[in-house]
Amino acid sequence: MHAPFLLGLGLFAYAGCASADFKVGDSTDATADTALDARPDALADVNCPSLGATDEILVDSNSIAATPNGTSACPFRTIREGLAITVAGTPRVVRVKGTVGGRVYNETTSLVVKTGVTLVSDGLGNVTITGSGGSCAGAGTNCMVQVNRGANLDGFIVLGSASNVTLVSISGAGAGGVGPASVKNTRATKAVGDGAFAFLVNDGAVLGPNVESLQNPAVAGLQIYGSSPVRVTGSNTRFNNNLWGINHEGGGSLTIEGGVAANLNAKSGVRIFTALGVMHTISALTAGGNAEAGLVVVGGSVTLRGSVLNADNKVGVALNGAPGVTLDLGTATTGGNNLFGTTAGAVNRNKYAGVCVEGLTVELKIAGNRWTTCPPSSANLAGSCADVPGEYKDVILRGAPGGTVTATGCTPG
Repeated sequence: MHAPFLLGLGLFAYAGCASADFKVGDSTDATADTALDARPDALADVNCPSLGATDEILVDSNSIAATPNGTSACPFRTIREGLAITVAGTPRVVRVKGTVGGRVYNETTSLVVKTGVTLVSDGLGNVTITGSGGSCAGAGTNCMVQVNRGANLDGFIVLGSASNVTLVSISGAGAGGVGPASVKNTRATKAVGDGAFAFLVNDGAVLGPNVESLQNPAVAGLQIYGSSPVRVTGSNTRFNNNLWGINHEGGGSLTIEGGVAANLNAKSGVRIFTALGVMHTISALTAGGNAEAGLVVVGGSVTLRGSVLNADNKVGVALNGAPGVTLDLGTATTGGNNLFGTTAGAVNRNKYAGVCVEGLTVELKIAGNRWTTCPPSSANLAGSCADVPGEYKDVILRGAPGGTVTATGCTPG
């Protein structure tokens, strides 16, 4: 897609746990659940009432209605049937009945959530979607759930089953002039094979709160393409134990905020590989225990605030310092308040450096952050950020002897 600015190197080459107490849906949850639970026992003998044009469409895999139509008395048995009667651009809720402890809906084709439609369960952990998947717009492969522009997905576990099937594909399909797709209270886990993704964004999205991508070791937890902005938010939003936590190769901006975690990934927590002019804002990110780096920025410019990038196996942050790239890790006016190193000893810090910058030919100003020592130790070395230094430094500049470091407002970590 892009030619890397840097040579040599691993960091810039393209290559668990459940959350509790999720609030899913809106204030109508209790009413809808009561309606489902109160339906007659012998539905086969019930004349199903008509479904109003704006009524919620109900799905319950335990329905025994002879002619289900989505009403509370006669819910559909599959999610596919519930979605099939929705109309793109017309607001509608499809509500899926689950069971505490989990109920599995094994769907035999892809599920398409159309523009204006909200697909919601009665609680994360209560409904699991799995199955063989099918063709999806923009997925590149088959997918299990496709969420179009202006559509909403809320409250599901999407579990990998078939090989090379993307779990949740957020596409650009749908009516123009509507907002991006929204996904919240949803977990994508155990994608099978390396030809798919857990979450795939092709045309902008808002993910969070409570979005989790866990245990997808062959693929990115969140893969981003397309030119529209993507926002990832929420204290219970996690991208852990994947190949990359988040891998951004699109042309749009990326905003990470609100306590997102990207930990224990086989490569890096967050990798950004966009054009030089694209601005990205990251705040309150925790990225630790990753095999390479917490944050890698190959292309694009980044502002980083209030984040913890520590205990990664190579460096906390690896940055491309090429001309045209803006690296704002903290200014005298607005301190970074990032933790790049700790005084607790080598076992609790990044292995090689807190921050490594390649190709920087000017002064790097880093104000108001926490390091292993104050002022932070630094070195200007040949090579790349993937190379092993002779000793740990808080800041390492690589491959451009003209670069310098000024770190004010330092605090021991």
